[in-house]
Amino acid sequence: MLTLFAIEFFTAAAAVAFLLTELMGGMMLLFDWRNSGQRVMSYVAPVWEVTGTFLAMFVVETDATFAGILLPVAFAFAALLLVFLILFIIRNLSIILGEFAEKRQILTDRQLYYIYVIATLLLSVIFLAFVSAVISGNGVTLLISGNPVNSLLSVSNAQVSFNVAKWLVGPGDILFIIAAVFITFGLAPVLYDIKRFSGIAIISSVIGFILGVISLVQMGVSINPVIVIPAIIIIGAPVLYRFNIARSMLTNKAAFIVLLVIAVYSLYFTVYPTAMHGRLVLSEVVTRGPMVLGTILTTAVGFTLLAFMLSLYVYVNYRSSRSLASAK
Repeated sequence: MLTLFAIEFFTAAAAVAFLLTELMGGMMLLFDWRNSGQRVMSYVAPVWEVTGTFLAMFVVETDATFAGILLPVAFAFAALLLVFLILFIIRNLSIILGEFAEKRQILTDRQLYYIYVIATLLLSVIFLAFVSAVISGNGVTLLISGNPVNSLLSVSNAQVSFNVAKWLVGPGDILFIIAAVFITFGLAPVLYDIKRFSGIAIISSVIGFILGVISLVQMGVSINPVIVIPAIIIIGAPVLYRFNIARSMLTNKAAFIVLLVIAVYSLYFTVYPTAMHGRLVLSEVVTRGPMVLGTILTTAVGFTLLAFMLSLYVYVNYRSSRSLASAK
C-alpha cells in the first residue's frame, strides 16, 4: 500500500469513527431522548470538537496526499461540500448554544439538541453520498489525459464532474447509505450502554452488514477477505453486549472508538488500488517525490501534538464533569 495513502486513510478512518459515534448518539436522542438524553450528551458535549479536529486533519492529509487532483474533485463536488459545511456550522452552533440554553432562554436545550441531531444526520448522509460516489464512480465523469498520464500537470488539469441524478439511479449507492444507517443504529446501544435496545441492535447490525456487502458488490467492489474484520466488530459487538460478555470493554468509549477505526480502516480495499469502479488509479494521483518525506514528517509531528492535546482536552473535561457531579 502507498505510504501516503495509508496515512491518509488512517486519518479518514479516525474522523469517520468519531463522526459515527456522534451519529449513534443522534439516533439515540431522536428515538429515546427521555431515557438516553443525559447519557448521550455527557459524551457528545466534550467530543464534538474532537470530531471537528479529526475532520480538519483529514482535509489537510487529503490535500497533501492528492494535491494534484484535489482541486478538480473539489470543484466537481462543490455543491455537496457547501451543504456539508453549512450543516457542520449549524451542528456546531446548536451544541454551543445548547450548553447555555438555560441562561439564554431562547430555545430549550432539547430543541437545540434536536437541531444538532438533525444537522448531524444530514451531514452524515452528505458525507456517505460523497464516499459512495468515490467508491462506485456513479454520477462521476473523470478524464485524466496527458503525457505521461500521471504527471502533476496532467492530473491537475483533470476534468471531473458530478451528476447527482445519475448518482441517485446508480447501483448500490443509496443501499450503501441505508446499510450505514442500520449499522449505526445497531452499534449505538453498545456505545451508550442502553440495554433495552440490545436485542434489536443485533438484528439491525446483521441487516446493515448484509446490505453493506450487497451495496459494495453492486458498486463493483471486489470483496477482500479482510472484510471479516469489520464483520466481527459490527455483528460481534452487539452480540457480546447482549449477553454481557466483555461489556465493560465494549462500553468504554476509547476502546469502542479504536474498534471503529479498525473496522473502517479494514475497508481500504473499496478504494485501493483503484477507486470509482476502477477508473481512478491511485498510484497515478498520489503525491510523489520530495514531498512524500516532508508530508510524512509533518504528519508525524502533527499527530503527536494532536494526540497530546486531545489527551489533555479529554482529561480536563473528565475532571470538570467529575467536579460538577460532586457539586450536585
